[in-house]
Amino acid sequence: MGKWAEVHCDCPNRVPLAGSDFYFDKPHRNKRRLTKKERGEVEEWERAAKNMFECGHRSGVVIEFSPGDIVHLGNLLGGIFRDENGMFEVFAKVGDWRCYGDELLLIQPDEAGLWLMEIEEIQRALGGFGNLPQDKIERLLSEFYRDGLGSRLDLERRLDEIAAKMPFAPVVPLKQNVQQSKRPNPESTVEKIMEALTDAAKLCHAGIGTGNPIRLLW
Repeated sequence: MGKWAEVHCDCPNRVPLAGSDFYFDKPHRNKRRLTKKERGEVEEWERAAKNMFECGHRSGVVIEFSPGDIVHLGNLLGGIFRDENGMFEVFAKVGDWRCYGDELLLIQPDEAGLWLMEIEEIQRALGGFGNLPQDKIERLLSEFYRDGLGSRLDLERRLDEIAAKMPFAPVVPLKQNVQQSKRPNPESTVEKIMEALTDAAKLCHAGIGTGNPIRLLW
């Protein structure tokens, strides 16, 4: 499965809403061809009721998203600061697949508080403040940039190979989208890391606020 992060809500009415079950309550689920009106009914059900809980949180989750850059950042920090005793301990655990039992890692609220301190320390360093060694921050930026550029070039190469083998395959729009998107550069690398840190902080605040663990799935 793909990487995923979520925090469950702590609402007193955290129970599935009547009529929200995907397998039993989806309108016209046994029909092969739907009229325009029926398709509209399905779309409205998916928007308003699918997997909804009585408290208003879909699937009883207060926040959820794919944490790919967060996990990657944790993996880099774990390697770069390996010799620094206890530094970025939570972040390093998030980036280490060996810490996931049955593909799941739970960050409890007290640990989320420590993670938040780690996040803020990196944010300060990227802003030119704090006490982190400059050479290690530069190495973090360099490795994050290199990995991002490598992934981009690999995707371009694969699309070229598909186009060569299957000239009529619908890869032209994909190639155009990739070409139009911005290639990694030092400025965009800092922005991407800061976005990952902001998202990680949102998970921490959600975990601390609800008293529920952050659930990270590998």
